[in-house]
Amino acid sequence: MRLVTRIALALALSAPLVGLGGHGARATAATFDGSFTNPASSQTDTAEAVFSVSGQELTLVLTNTSTFGQYQNPDVLSGLFFNISGSPALTGVSATASGLVDPATAGPQDVSHAWAFEQSASGYTGGAATLQQTRYGVAAAGFSSLSPSFGKSGFGSGKADNTQGLDYSIVGPDFRSIKGNGAGTLVEDSVTFLFSGLPQSFSLSDISDVVFAYGTAPDYTVAAASTTGTSTSSAAVPEPASLALLLPGLITLGLFRRRAAA
Repeated sequence: MRLVTRIALALALSAPLVGLGGHGARATAATFDGSFTNPASSQTDTAEAVFSVSGQELTLVLTNTSTFGQYQNPDVLSGLFFNISGSPALTGVSATASGLVDPATAGPQDVSHAWAFEQSASGYTGGAATLQQTRYGVAAAGFSSLSPSFGKSGFGSGKADNTQGLDYSIVGPDFRSIKGNGAGTLVEDSVTFLFSGLPQSFSLSDISDVVFAYGTAPDYTVAAASTTGTSTSSAAVPEPASLALLLPGLITLGLFRRRAAA
C-alpha cells in the first residue's frame, strides 16, 4: 500500500475519535475602549467593554479604567449602549460586580437589581449626538431623557428597582472620593453581565456602535467615533483527550508499515 494511502486511512480512522474528545480550546473576545476629556471635570475618563461568547450566551465585562482618585458625577461610568447585527432578542441573566466601594464588602456581589437591561427595536436616541440609534443598553442610571425612556427592565427578576442616581455605577481602582451629588453605593472596577438567546449564526463582529454612558445624563457619553474595537481569537488547539484518541490511528499506520516491510 502506498504511503500516501496509508496516511489517509490512518487519519480517517482517527478523525471520528478525535471528535469524541470535544472541541478544541478557543478564546474569543471583542474589546472596545473609550477615552475622552470630560468637559465637566476636565479629567480624562477611560473605560473598556469586553464581549465574549459561549454557545448561545453573551458575556460583557464593563470596566472603568480611569486612573484618578477624585470624581465628579459625570466621571462615574453608569452604562453602555451598543448594537448587534440582526437585533436578536436577548435575555438578561445576571449582573455581578467585582466589588463594592461602600459598603466595603469583599468579593463579587450580585447587582442584578441595580442595573437595567433593555432593548429597543427602533433604537435609543437622545439630544446628544453621541448616542444615536443604539438598540441595546445596560445602565445603573435611569435615562428618562432618552427616547424611548430607558431604565425599567432589569436582570433575572425582570424589574430594575434601583436605577435612579449613581447607585451601583462604576469607578476606577484609584477612587478616593466624589464631589457633588451623593452616589450611595458604588462599584469598584467592573460589572460582568450575562445574556442568553444568541442565535447560532452570531459572531462577535456583529457588535457595533458601542457607546459608554457616564453620570446620570446621556449627554456625558463617549461618541462611537472615538471608541475603538478590536477582535482577538486564538485558533482551536487539540485537548489532551483528543490527542490521546489520535493514537489508534497512529497505531494503525504502524501496523500497515510492518505488513509492508514483511
